Amino acid sequence: MTQHFIAFDCEFAWRADWHAAHLSMDPSSQRRSVSVKEVIPIAAYAFSIDADGALAIDALASWNQRDWGGEAEVLEQFFDFVRRRPDHTALGYGSIATDLPILRLAAMSNGLRLPEQLIDLPGKWDRKHFDLALAIKGRGRTWVHLSQLLIRIGVPLALLAGKAEAPLPESADEWSGLRDHVELDTLLLALAH
Repeated sequence: MTQHFIAFDCEFAWRADWHAAHLSMDPSSQRRSVSVKEVIPIAAYAFSIDADGALAIDALASWNQRDWGGEAEVLEQFFDFVRRRPDHTALGYGSIATDLPILRLAAMSNGLRLPEQLIDLPGKWDRKHFDLALAIKGRGRTWVHLSQLLIRIGVPLALLAGKAEAPLPESADEWSGLRDHVELDTLLLALAH
């Protein structure tokens, strides 16, 4: 049986203005919660694996605020990409703890509806979303960073250079670098899966 996936990666910017607004209500707060992070780029890589393990590439796409106008436009493009593939399982890394809450808040604040694969409901797991980091962690307490997993499975270090850093871009070259960063992360996530 062929399995279909959408590996995705998001990067976020911490919004000092949103944090300052929160501090105006609670000056003692040191929280930098997900609620003060904004979606900057998203990349998605759709692929399939058949019963023999053969990989079929569907599409690789990315969206960022520089090219699309803002968070709402980036989200709309990504959500549309996912909705057009209802038989695909969304594949993330640390996505249940980080990506999905931020995407949910961003969708709410921009008046957008999440695709079915990105809705995390309590209770029975419907397998529309798979968080590889959570699957590796299991019931234990230790989280494994994606770069650690990739090193362990033999991915060349040159591909991982700068993986931990995704600074907020200012120049056109930096925006291009951020796009490359999230696109590479989706491919590495698919490889790790």
